[in-house]
Amino acid sequence: MAKNQRSSGTTTVRNGSRNSQPESGRLAGSRETQSRTSRAELEKKICERAYILWEKRGRAHGFDRQDWIEAEAQIKREFRIS
Repeated sequence: MAKNQRSSGTTTVRNGSRNSQPESGRLAGSRETQSRTSRAELEKKICERAYILWEKRGRAHGFDRQDWIEAEAQIKREFRIS
């Protein structure tokens, strides 16, 4: 099955054909994929921030959960996520 990719309002199928009007199922699927991607990106930012906090702590072990919670809080504040 070919994977669909959206760009500029058109849907491109890997075999090169174009469809200017995405099917409603594709549109709903795109929103779901964007939501998952956003969560993945958010988690990546939290992970990177937790690593920075760990480094600032002098790379002391045993604070990973505390660093993650603090990083999560900081990122959520930055992106205004409740």
